[in-house]
Amino acid sequence: MTDTQIDPAVSGLLGKYEERLARKKQVIEKIAALQLEAREIDTELHEFAQALRTVAKALEIPPPELPTIDGDSQAGGDQGQSAQSIKALVESIMKAAYPGYLKSKDVREKIGGGIGDKTVGMALYRLGNEGVLRHVGWKWFYIPKEQREEPVKKVLPEKGTLRA
Repeated sequence: MTDTQIDPAVSGLLGKYEERLARKKQVIEKIAALQLEAREIDTELHEFAQALRTVAKALEIPPPELPTIDGDSQAGGDQGQSAQSIKALVESIMKAAYPGYLKSKDVREKIGGGIGDKTVGMALYRLGNEGVLRHVGWKWFYIPKEQREEPVKKVLPEKGTLRA
């Protein structure tokens, strides 16, 4: 067999591998879409909770106890989702783009409206510091777990070792 010929068994396995990889990418994209939808619902719950509190205050009655989902904070307690959730959403979007790259504006477009420019940029930056992402210029790349290196810890000089 020459270098240009691929054994049919290898070719078949490679084809199956590529099919599963494409399916995984689809699943990751669905997860990102569902996380975005959950974030939008959280924003709506927050608005309803605020309206309930405003009406209760106007009627001079205690605000009602709001039902929650197990593992969820009080519905409408915090504005939208936490920064940790945004970071997880950015990570899943970047994972779906693997092995390609995305720019910050691409990630922001995939998340949708209502999120600031700096929020996505800071999530990318933090994921980069953790070794999950790397960037070349404006292009951000996802790094699979098996390829990650330990992030370099920044060491500051000891107090009093530098002169003014």
